[in-house]
Amino acid sequence: MKLNLKLALWGITSFLGLILFNFLFISFLSKSTNFALEQLLNLKLYIIPLALGFSFQVLLFLNIREKVKGSSGLVFGSGTMSTGSMIACCAHHITEILPFLDQFQKKPEL
Repeated sequence: MKLNLKLALWGITSFLGLILFNFLFISFLSKSTNFALEQLLNLKLYIIPLALGFSFQVLLFLNIREKVKGSSGLVFGSGTMSTGSMIACCAHHITEILPFLDQFQKKPEL
């Protein structure tokens, strides 16, 4: 039961930490806590699922780390899984640079 309470605390802390980081970052850039709070409330439908997903990833990481602790053979597998998860998570951002690559292509002369 001790492990489950520890995981729950890490999940809640990571959820609130990401929301706090978002608030502080927007406050710092805009130099206005009112604007940051307004943005947080306006974008809550995006920020809350994002923070939930982040806390779920933290919980998965901690759970896998606890299970792997005693067995050295699984370290390679968990590292590979972590790398694969990161690549899968970030791969969709490749499409964001495609419009910029167009300017470097040679255009056919008409």
